[in-house]
Amino acid sequence: MLESSRLEKFQQKLGFQFTLSNSGSTILIFWSFNFSVKTLAMENQVVHLSVDYSSSLEPIFSSNVGAKCTVHEKRVVWDSLLTLLLNIFIVDSWGDFNEILKSSEHLCRSTPDLREMVEFNGRLAECSLLNIPY
Repeated sequence: MLESSRLEKFQQKLGFQFTLSNSGSTILIFWSFNFSVKTLAMENQVVHLSVDYSSSLEPIFSSNVGAKCTVHEKRVVWDSLLTLLLNIFIVDSWGDFNEILKSSEHLCRSTPDLREMVEFNGRLAECSLLNIPY
């Protein structure tokens, strides 16, 4: 866990006025006066926020993930995302996932884990999320 004094030093060095971290200090969030941040849920691997920008009419929903690497621990994150989706009606764009949707996205020489790709595709469908090409 990151000590509050070290967190404050990071905050000052980066020039932000506010900071938030999850219980394990694996997710650090900094923001300035222009933003109003409301914590919707805070968990070990995920911090869900509603963010209002001073000139914006609608809030931005942000799910900040510091996920573990095991399949079981990733499932905990997906369950959290699904719970949030079911409890807070989100209709706008949501997501930027560092997961592989199909083998053509895999850039390393190693073989992608097909089971993880199948599960990732299933979770996207379960949460009614679409892949937005870049």
